[in-house]
Amino acid sequence: MVGTNEGIKMSAYYCTLYFKILNFLYNEAKLLDSRQFLEWISLFADDARYIIYAIPTVKKGQNDQRIILSHDNKSTLMMKMRRLTETYSWSENPYSRTIRVVSNVMINDVKNNLVNVSSNVLLIKNRNGISDYIVARRTDILLFEGENIKIKHREVELIEYPLPYKNVNLP
Repeated sequence: MVGTNEGIKMSAYYCTLYFKILNFLYNEAKLLDSRQFLEWISLFADDARYIIYAIPTVKKGQNDQRIILSHDNKSTLMMKMRRLTETYSWSENPYSRTIRVVSNVMINDVKNNLVNVSSNVLLIKNRNGISDYIVARRTDILLFEGENIKIKHREVELIEYPLPYKNVNLP
């Protein structure tokens, strides 16, 4: 109902919610790009799920099939991030320099304190003078606990598959 006080309140509510979500996602990208992996883990709810998959390009008439590449919970994410920070982590020695670009952020649904959000991510990774690009679609279920936001569920669909990279070990 455009023009009513109720419509203005809803609009203000969604604008505030949208900017909180944008700030959260941008801060998350900043934590990852600055290799603050353990701080990044603190953005996840204790019962969080993190799934990375790809859908290979198929010919017309064939069914799309998800290939699950990773299915983690908070504790397995913590284990992976600790490994990345160890000095003996050969796959990240020297460290990759990264930039994440988060775009096309959309609020899909709001139910109580859970918000379904979709976004696109471009990850640019440079190591030893070689740049790799990873493009993905994300769907998040964000849990609002007072002023805090936690990632309850994340699905990442990699656009390019099979991946042409030697190693992909960054979140």
